[in-house]
Amino acid sequence: ALWWALSSLEWGTVASRFGTLNTVALLPALAVFVAHFVLRSYRWRLLLPRTGEPIPFRLLFDSILVGNFATYVLP
Repeated sequence: ALWWALSSLEWGTVASRFGTLNTVALLPALAVFVAHFVLRSYRWRLLLPRTGEPIPFRLLFDSILVGNFATYVLP
């Protein structure tokens, strides 16, 4: 199904559209995207049991990103 969907694309048109993309409009979306994952990381810090040292934020953030990658990209 993926091959069928991608085979009918006009790749030259896709490349030219990406060239005219307004990147300034993407900045607020990127900020919301990052804030979403930051808040989810802090939420997991509160939800996980407190045994010993607190879990580093970086580990929680990376875990959220890897989980989303596995959910949305791998299938």
